[in-house]
Amino acid sequence: MKRLLVAAVVLQLLAGCQAIRDSIAPPGEMGSNGRVNKCNDWSTNPQACGEARYNAPRVAKINLGQSLAEVRQIMGRDPEQRSLREEGGQAIEEWQYLTDYKQSITSVISFKNGKVSSLQAVRK
Repeated sequence: MKRLLVAAVVLQLLAGCQAIRDSIAPPGEMGSNGRVNKCNDWSTNPQACGEARYNAPRVAKINLGQSLAEVRQIMGRDPEQRSLREEGGQAIEEWQYLTDYKQSITSVISFKNGKVSSLQAVRK
């Protein structure tokens, strides 16, 4: 019984600490240092978890035909991965952002000649 009480007190303290951390540096928000705040839970990769929380609502605002600069402004930061290639005489650029940490889903934004041509969710 004594062990159960001690365990309950420890869990309560840990929950309180997480709430304090979340109020100081809310997960998935841009910090004053220009970095996305990490998740304060038991995630395997807390930084990736925070970045997915940050990215998901912003990717939802992207539309076909937007320019690289418009997408960069919406996202508020550079892509996590970037690739370039030429296809049929057109420049193809892809930007990737993690948008669902638990499901390992990355959003891939494709640009043809500097404009959004597709947006796909890819499970990694």
